[in-house]
Amino acid sequence: MPANLLFLYGPSGSGKTRLLQMIDETLQGLQSVVRVGSEQLVDEMMQSVRTHGKYDDFFDRYAAKTNLLVDNIWILRSRPAAASEMGRLIEARMAQGNLTVLASDLELQEVIRSLPAIGNCLKQKSAVQLNLIQADKESASCDVPVAETAEKQSKALNLNTAVHCHKKA
Repeated sequence: MPANLLFLYGPSGSGKTRLLQMIDETLQGLQSVVRVGSEQLVDEMMQSVRTHGKYDDFFDRYAAKTNLLVDNIWILRSRPAAASEMGRLIEARMAQGNLTVLASDLELQEVIRSLPAIGNCLKQKSAVQLNLIQADKESASCDVPVAETAEKQSKALNLNTAVHCHKKA
């Protein structure tokens, strides 16, 4: 089974959001992609509950997208019901073979401990974790190799992408 859950973690300023932007830009026009922050996800979950009395509208909207990129997943620690629903969504997306990329300031073990529904997904064999580390937040950047053709880009972003964080020259 190919990996379809990518977890990016590292300190604030290590390039997680920039990497999400680069993945988003690469996939635009090739496949359906949504890049969203955890705050927006929580707002949309709550709106779905207020409007329909359940999460189904939210769930259907995000389960169908081929690629879902979620920034600041750590924010869900203060929202256990939202974190649980997010875990259910990730499991469904993994079963469908859809790519989900999660970014967090929290390290993997802390996410597994504090967000168990999401952590259970991250412990599966089809999940990949990339730790973005750098010594100096002010001078760090992340590079994702850009393939020459759309087909190569799509394959490269099938989680076989090498990510290298380094200091700017």
